[in-house]
Amino acid sequence: MGADKTYTTYLVYRYVEDCFTELAALLSPDLNELTNLPNHGLKEAELVTLLYELFQNHSLAAVRTDRGFFTPTREEIEAAVHEDRVLLPKRIDNTFYSLTSAAYDTFNELKAKYEHST
Repeated sequence: MGADKTYTTYLVYRYVEDCFTELAALLSPDLNELTNLPNHGLKEAELVTLLYELFQNHSLAAVRTDRGFFTPTREEIEAAVHEDRVLLPKRIDNTFYSLTSAAYDTFNELKAKYEHST
């Protein structure tokens, strides 16, 4: 992985600190403008691997209107990061993600470590 894994994990958590975020936004060239945070700097394969690990350890949950909350497979993550992005409320059938309660202790530790870096 090209960037520091704990810092990129922190950013992935920060992107959803206040609200759900589309997985497709994570590959957007204007991610820093959308989130008012630095871009994670990961290549697509690295991002998918990190997301897969975070979903598998139940730090993140995905949600779709047609499915509810779920833990996506690697293939579902790969597809979700390429979903067409359209501003809400026109399209809410994309895959969104958020933190789970299991992630908050880790997130708070990372936040204390990196808060002044962003």
